[in-house]
Amino acid sequence: MDIFKFFFIISLLVWLVYLSSILIFYFITIKKWKKIDGIVLESDVKYHGSVIDSDQEGWEENVVYKYSVNSVDYQNDCITKNLSWLLPFNDFKRKYNYKQNQKIEITYNPKNPKKSILDPKFDYNTIFIPLAFYTILYYFIFHAIAN
Repeated sequence: MDIFKFFFIISLLVWLVYLSSILIFYFITIKKWKKIDGIVLESDVKYHGSVIDSDQEGWEENVVYKYSVNSVDYQNDCITKNLSWLLPFNDFKRKYNYKQNQKIEITYNPKNPKKSILDPKFDYNTIFIPLAFYTILYYFIFHAIAN
């Protein structure tokens, strides 16, 4: 049972480090970034399969966009830094609904314009869903198994 507690604590710490990097990005770093208009080159939902791990299979929204900063063209596919999951059903994955040739607003790093993102808003599910998972796991590891 102690091994479960050990892995619980280690995974919780890893999640907290990952979460802190997301929070720093959305509440500090992105505030220094600039906005610019761009255009969607591709927008579709793609299936990602894994030969080794079936947990890494599913559908994921893919958006490729281009934009120009100081007369230099850039292309990127970063939609969000929030947590996202590969979903088992194609119909559920389309969250943003971008269309090809659609004009969009892009947030980019003025110090390194290659870095950009489409969704500059923090999604609180990045906190709440893993927090609910760890709360339930905590209950089972520290209370249900102990009794």
